[in-house]
Amino acid sequence: MKNLTKGVLLAVTISSATVLSNAQNTGEIPLGQVIYSLPQTTIHITAHAESSSFKAGPYARYAQKYLGVEAKENDGTTYRMTGLDVTPYLEADPSSRFSINLNTKGATANFLKFTSQGLVAVSDAGKGLPDTWRFPSQADATAFLTSGALSNLTETKTTLYKSVRTAEGIERVPVKQSQVVEKSLEKKAQETASLIFRLRQKRIDIITGDTDATFDGEAMGATLAEIARLEKEYLEMFLGKTVRDTQSISFDIIPQGNNEKQLIIAFRFSETEGILPPSNVMGSPVTVEITPGPDTDAVGNAQQSGTSRQQNVYYRIPANASVKISDGLNVMINTRIPVYQMGKTVAFPIEGYVK
Repeated sequence: MKNLTKGVLLAVTISSATVLSNAQNTGEIPLGQVIYSLPQTTIHITAHAESSSFKAGPYARYAQKYLGVEAKENDGTTYRMTGLDVTPYLEADPSSRFSINLNTKGATANFLKFTSQGLVAVSDAGKGLPDTWRFPSQADATAFLTSGALSNLTETKTTLYKSVRTAEGIERVPVKQSQVVEKSLEKKAQETASLIFRLRQKRIDIITGDTDATFDGEAMGATLAEIARLEKEYLEMFLGKTVRDTQSISFDIIPQGNNEKQLIIAFRFSETEGILPPSNVMGSPVTVEITPGPDTDAVGNAQQSGTSRQQNVYYRIPANASVKISDGLNVMINTRIPVYQMGKTVAFPIEGYVK
């Protein structure tokens, strides 16, 4: 009996003695009766992805012409999977409730010991952890400088002609006229590119000492940092801006209570949409394959009867199942998890001595 008790405490979680009928579920619970459930394993999966939201710069089409580099001209958001967290937890199985009478000698003390060990689930509460669905940030188009040009306006000169009567007849006389107009987008890009090259030349002058000003210590560091900041902001107007963020979503998988291999779609993933629920067919499925171990059938199920004079506490011996998570091509996680509902139900006398 002592060895049996140790085996119970190490390997199992306990439930109660008599299977509840629907009538007992809806009626009043007799005095001295305790209702509890067999445990079940739920696999909690948290998927992590990184999003890259790109916003093209307003001068992207002129990057090759004025800077000699290619720049993307189309906005877009891409995702990549960065990790998976798999956490098994126990909760009460609502489909396997039992009742037991604790009025017999020693039953209450033994039952409380089982409860304190976490071997008896006396409520239907779950793990109590919040699920998180975090939406990624998007690149803001207003994050660019309003203009890298020196001015938004420019002066244009045109030559008009007017007719003037002279002694020799009517002649066309040129008249010069100037007006202030808004600069074209290409003109602004050209001036911004000139500023970038001027900043680079100024940095070289400061580093080599080819300047009238004297920089030393913190002054040189602060000046070079400010030049780098301005150059970065001007370059973003050609090369665009990328905002990176993380996305984390949690899903729960409840394996079926049998000893057969199971294949469940946990969630879906798309490079353009990110992490999606299983019902959204826009993404590729990420599946969970659960295979019970070879020792699953080593113990037969106990007879759950309420007619026996001896009261028994029923508990489950979990099956050590292999859990493999993959996206169809790559195996992301391959581990072993004890799954209680895929295991066997065994009885232990409630009046027995629990040390």
